[in-house]
Amino acid sequence: MARETAVLAPQATAVRSSLLHMRRMCASSMKVQSAWQSVERDLRSQMAGGERVLVEEYVEKVPNPSLKAFKPVDLSDLKRRNTQDSKKS
Repeated sequence: MARETAVLAPQATAVRSSLLHMRRMCASSMKVQSAWQSVERDLRSQMAGGERVLVEEYVEKVPNPSLKAFKPVDLSDLKRRNTQDSKKS
């Protein structure tokens, strides 16, 4: 019986560790979700014209020269193109 307990102990520790990790991940996810919902509420009220500007565009004080040639990409357009390309082949 003692041998079985010794074999199961590392597994039990791993399960407890996994559960603790999952709880922490859930807590983190809930914090992120709550923060995002707050941002969405602020944007909706801003779009309704009810309040002062709450969201500002970030502009670097000192632009990064290596990003001079950077062009933003529309990810939904890129996904659409990739989907069409995969259908063709």
